[in-house]
This record gives sequence, structure tokens and C-alpha cells, in this order.
Amino acid sequence: MLTIVDVGDGACSIFRPAVGRSPAMIIDCGSNSLAANEAGDRLELALDNRIEDVGTILVTHFDTDHYLGLVRLAERMHATGERFRSLDLLFPAIPSLEYRTAYLAFAATVTGFRSLDLVRLLQQVTEGRFTYRAVSRGDAFRAAGHEFRVHWPPHYLGSGIAAQVRTAVQKFESLANMLHERGDSILKDNLHRARSGLWAASEVGIEDRTNAAYWGAEEAAELGFDDFPEPPLVADQDAWRIDFPDDLKDDFRSAWNAFRRANNNMSVICDEVNHRHLVAFGDAEPPVVREVTRTKALAELYAVMLAPHHGTHSLPSSFEVKAVYCVSQNGSKRGHLWHKHCETHKNGRPCYSTATGSLRVGLQAPWCRSPATSGHTTSWSSNPPHTGSSR
Repeated sequence: MLTIVDVGDGACSIFRPAVGRSPAMIIDCGSNSLAANEAGDRLELALDNRIEDVGTILVTHFDTDHYLGLVRLAERMHATGERFRSLDLLFPAIPSLEYRTAYLAFAATVTGFRSLDLVRLLQQVTEGRFTYRAVSRGDAFRAAGHEFRVHWPPHYLGSGIAAQVRTAVQKFESLANMLHERGDSILKDNLHRARSGLWAASEVGIEDRTNAAYWGAEEAAELGFDDFPEPPLVADQDAWRIDFPDDLKDDFRSAWNAFRRANNNMSVICDEVNHRHLVAFGDAEPPVVREVTRTKALAELYAVMLAPHHGTHSLPSSFEVKAVYCVSQNGSKRGHLWHKHCETHKNGRPCYSTATGSLRVGLQAPWCRSPATSGHTTSWSSNPPHTGSSR
């Protein structure tokens, strides 16, 4: 059974086995329109307050609307004594070391939380075995009694994303230098800390995968730089915890959004292999979606698809992946963009949005014994499902 939890403008899903006693898997938990602790509360409620039944957590990427609810949940579990029995944490392997160190420095300054913190927090609230693993294209993992394979991020950054990363790092460097000249060295100091290894990737076993000769040029996704325009100047709500001078706020917005855009395009894209129950795209944007679907590694039909980027972007014309339930996770802040997905997804059946409540698929076990059959049922927490036009 799959539960897509309504967390407003964010992401949170629970994948449960239809048969057997395998622990459940959480995919993301966070929100841009709800407080992070409320997103965690909604997740725990959807689990019937049985957090101990979870055995795997997949964070598709480390934007606050995908992981900060898990941070708050782990903090509360630590205070109340709740524990996971055992836990596997999966997250994207970031191919660029320079991007990773700069992003950690920026995120630490802006929000006070780093992706590495989640590893430590979850480890504190796990009684038994705890593992963490950065995954990339070609990797596989088992969760909730099912086999999953990873299609993104790549081992090596192609030209488009590499240029995007360089732009993000350059914007960061410029902002750090401007603040340093005014006597505020926090960004520059954090960058030094990251580069000097104090927040090194080795802390969580992530390899530096920037060596094209080692990984092979065939691993590169050669996306054109023009596919990645400058992001709009809209900053994450948590980013405003730092008090930037008024005349530098536009520089901050630009730098922060450049990081977020690059971060989105390193999202984990994965699917369930044997039954085609689920395909999840994280916040991958159209160029990445186009590259992944170009390889023909994805199936044509899934039971459930978690739409790319909350269903707020147009899909490439070449996108042929369909689902019995294509679900966009959006709310009051992003819902007005949902039409872009509905108008471009050639699904042949309605698409759904969590804006009207949580969606449960497969209440009648075993919903997963055959791919995309008529044995699926839905249950919404509030109004009837809000469906988009299909093509």
C-alpha cells in the first residue's frame, strides 16, 4: 500500500508491503507551507503512530520541503524515547565535491541544518542496525519487501549540470566575499570549514565522484547548458533566518536559488522493479526527466507515479511514462502551477493532487501482485480527489 501524505507544499510518502512483515519505507518528509514539525506529525499519524514499523527512509534530495520534517521527527523521538527497530537511510550521491562543500556551508549558515545532521539524528533514535548509503545511477536497494533501482543522479556530471553547479558556486563565493568585506565572515568561514574537511563527505561514506576517467565518459548525461535558465528570485522560507543587508538580498536570492536548482537536478529518481508499483522523480526538472526517459530504462506504465517537482513543471514532449495514479504533491503555494503538469502529461487518465488531502492506493491487499490492475482503491482525507485534465 502506498500513502501519499498531504503535507501542503512538500513531499511525504509511505510505501508498505502488501504481504509479509517487511518494514515500511518513507520517501521524503517536509513542507514549505507547513511547519516542519507539523509535516512530521502528519507522517506519524499516517503511520498510525507506529514509527517503529519503518525500516527504510529515502530522501530524494536535501531541500527543506523533502527532509526537514524527518529532522523534527527524529528530534521528537529522541525526546520521547521512541525508536526505530533498525533503519536504512538512502540519499543521493552528489557527483561534485565543490558543489557539495559549498552547499553544506551555505545551508549551515542559512538554516542551521545540514544533510549530515539527519544521519546523526536518525542514528540516535535507532535501536538496532543503522546504515546510510548515497545512491546513484545503476544502484539497487530493497525496501518494504520490494526491489528498487536508481536511475539518477549520474556518477559524473554532464556539461549542463556541471555548468549549473559552477554558476551556483560562483554566486556563493561572490556573496561570501561581499559579506566578508562588510565584516560578516560566516559564509566564508563555513566554506573554509567545508573545504578543509571538517564537514567532509567521508563522514557519511560519500565518495568524490568527479573523476571522469575513473567513472567513464559514457556515464555523463550531456545536457545542454541552455536547458538550465536562471531560476526565479524566490527564496526558501527557511533561508531568511540569516539577516542579509537590504542591498545584498537580491544577490542572496539568486545564489540560494542557483543552489536549489542544482540540488533539484541531483534528486534520486528510482522505480520499483518487479511489479512496477512506483516511480519517483524527486524534484528533477525537465532536462533531467528528458535524459532519464531517453534511456528507455523506465517502464511505460506504473501503478503510482510521484510527479516530478510536485507536478508544477511542464513535462518534456518525449515523456511517455504513465501511471494509474499520477500524484502531484502540492498545496496552496504551488497548486496554481499544477496545470503545467496536467496539460503536458499524456497519461490517458486523470492526474491527482494532494491539495485536497492524502491519497491511499491499494487498500485491498495484495494490490501489488500485478502491475497497474483494477484492484486499486483510493481514500482521501478531505474532499473528493481533485483531478487534472488528461490527454
